[in-house]
Amino acid sequence: MRKSPHELSREEGAGSQRSLPAAPAGAPTAFSVFSVSVLLAVFAFSVAVGTANAQFGGADLSVRGASFTPARAHVGDTIQITVFVRNLGDPTVSMSISPVIRANGKVVASQLFSFGGDPGVTTYTTSFQWNTAGAAPGEYRIEADFSFEADPTPFNNVVTLKQPLILVPAGAPFPDGQPAGGTVRYTDPAEQEWWSR
Repeated sequence: MRKSPHELSREEGAGSQRSLPAAPAGAPTAFSVFSVSVLLAVFAFSVAVGTANAQFGGADLSVRGASFTPARAHVGDTIQITVFVRNLGDPTVSMSISPVIRANGKVVASQLFSFGGDPGVTTYTTSFQWNTAGAAPGEYRIEADFSFEADPTPFNNVVTLKQPLILVPAGAPFPDGQPAGGTVRYTDPAEQEWWSR
């Protein structure tokens, strides 16, 4: 039986409203593939910028060693913290930054640190003083932080020494009868010879 043109148009209209088959579950969409591509491109660009900054005109500091002495002290003693730093970037670029020393996360010492300007010098040793007068007795984790905004590799700007400083009240004995004094050291495995200099 032949259908009228009116009936044909109604069937065609109904057919035109049918949705497309759904994509299989878990299949990537064009949007998600595009998003991943953009993220990968941004990551690659960031790495390239950091590498270029270190190789072509940028300083790149890396904390390679740190120590503090005495390791067992009385409240009121002065702790000397020594930090060994290497510039992995362009040594001809002169810069000044303000690194800090923290004890249990609190800044206890800071000073101006200038480096660069001489292509023959890439390593530096600098010392900080912490006067513990007024500090509460206890154990303190010492951290050296040489971070600055333009450094392309900030992950190697900070070192926390694993062994804590032992601080007891003035005149009090130390745990387990230990004597006052001692030194705690950290050295990057690539810089082991530093301590024998």
